Amino acid sequence: FFIFFLIFITFINFAYLETVFFYNIELNSAILLIFFLGIFLSLKNIFQIRKEQEWIASFISGKASSSQYKPVLLKDILNALNNIKDSNIDEKKSNILFERLVTKMDFDKEVNKYLIVLLVFLGLLGTFWGLLLTIDSVGKTIGDLSIEEENVLLTFLSLKEALKAPLSGMGTAFATSLFGLAASLSLGLIDLQFSKVQNDFLIYIEEKLYSLSKINLYRA
Repeated sequence: FFIFFLIFITFINFAYLETVFFYNIELNSAILLIFFLGIFLSLKNIFQIRKEQEWIASFISGKASSSQYKPVLLKDILNALNNIKDSNIDEKKSNILFERLVTKMDFDKEVNKYLIVLLVFLGLLGTFWGLLLTIDSVGKTIGDLSIEEENVLLTFLSLKEALKAPLSGMGTAFATSLFGLAASLSLGLIDLQFSKVQNDFLIYIEEKLYSLSKINLYRA
């Protein structure tokens, strides 16, 4: 729903956002690419978690065989279930399997956090870049400024033309800040949803591991 909301906001403000985007095409393009990458990775991981949860539920209940789907996150658990046959999974083994699963999922979470911080960094980079352009342009404008009583109108027009560069620098600063901060906040909210899915999945797996006493394996 939040992604559809972002699409709607972008659609109704497309003309304004397009103008802002062209103030700094390079940095704004990088920000959008990283933002879309973060959304793609989050959705990919969410759908993978859902698939793995459905698989472990079907496998334990005997409705699915080990050959129907090859899990990625639960690969160690699958190997353990295939090796123990009718033996019990002791508590120590359950803890080891659960810790391995948490380690795998922590990497995906850290990638998302890094992308969020990177978006903020790119926004700030564009801000300082734009301010440097502004300062440099203002310095040149003041240095070239000369007031002549005979030609005040020409001086005014020259000053008006020279001020376009500083204003462009300010546009670069504010445009990249807008895109960077908006993208980081949006990706942060999506990451919160991803974290909730991860936590629910880990709780589910933890309950399954500690509740299993004997498992009848079904092989293809």
